[in-house]
Amino acid sequence: MATASGVVPRVAHDVARALKDSGVDRVFLITGGDLWLWRALRDHGIEMCLARSGAASVVMADAYARVTGRPAVVYGQWGPGAANVAAALADARWAHSPLVALTSTVSTRVEYKYEYQELDQPPMFQSVTKWQARVTRADRAGELVAQALRVAGSRHRWWGGVSFPSGCTAGPRRRSATRASSTSPC
Repeated sequence: MATASGVVPRVAHDVARALKDSGVDRVFLITGGDLWLWRALRDHGIEMCLARSGAASVVMADAYARVTGRPAVVYGQWGPGAANVAAALADARWAHSPLVALTSTVSTRVEYKYEYQELDQPPMFQSVTKWQARVTRADRAGELVAQALRVAGSRHRWWGGVSFPSGCTAGPRRRSATRASSTSPC
């Protein structure tokens, strides 16, 4: 499904657009294997603030959220990266900082097959988020990110999280009416 210019819309651009439309101007992270997301963030003018560890990126995002009063976004790559983000979110939760954690997970094609660094991530985030979602359909990725940001920015200062299966952000965006192929990662 290419646009008039021949460019295939990617899920990563839907995510970056949802961030930009919600007023997010930077994401705190350690870059990893999600190259399409980094490109989309750059293309939408969102600054990537690099940290030395997943925990440090949460501390940076927490400080940014406290100073600005706006939701801040942190990213963690699946497995140990997501675990480090989840562990560091506790302090932000106690301070009622409006944070959103975006994380990758292993590809749905290899889920539950003991993939390298596969961890059951939702339980890790359960006590440090008030709302979380897993992207299972590519056409809902941007919508779920926008929802997490609305929840985080609400009067009650909730903390949200959205996880993407590995490779999902690199895939083409699909409309609801289009049936996803069996090789689609989300």
